Amino acid sequence: MAKDMNKGGFELESSTYDALISACIGLKSIRGVKRVFSYMSSNGFELDLYMRNRVLLMHVKCGMMIDARRLFVEMPEKNLVSWNMIIGGLVDSSDYAEVFRLFYIMWEESLDGGSRTFAMMIQASAGLGHIFVGRQLHT
Repeated sequence: MAKDMNKGGFELESSTYDALISACIGLKSIRGVKRVFSYMSSNGFELDLYMRNRVLLMHVKCGMMIDARRLFVEMPEKNLVSWNMIIGGLVDSSDYAEVFRLFYIMWEESLDGGSRTFAMMIQASAGLGHIFVGRQLHT
């Protein structure tokens, strides 16, 4: 549909891409994710931080963590939402060592994690069997 709109001379707006991303997330469509992202890239769509986070979320929710990590690393700007998305995806995929590595980088960059970040860190601690670390994060 997006291709047809573009062929008809319609320039797709951010809200259209946002709707396509939401559909891919809802359907957990890896094929859809790849098509939407490829289409956005090939048409020179400029991604602001909000749209970069949406694209990152689309990859995370569809379990495409290798691509999600690459996108995260390539993001010119990140906020707490970006960090929480990638950390949450890594927790969900049980990649706890990477969770701690990213949390350390986040901490080095003086980004204060919120309650969601700390909840994920406690979950990662439990996943690794580091009850002491979980207690330290909690206090």
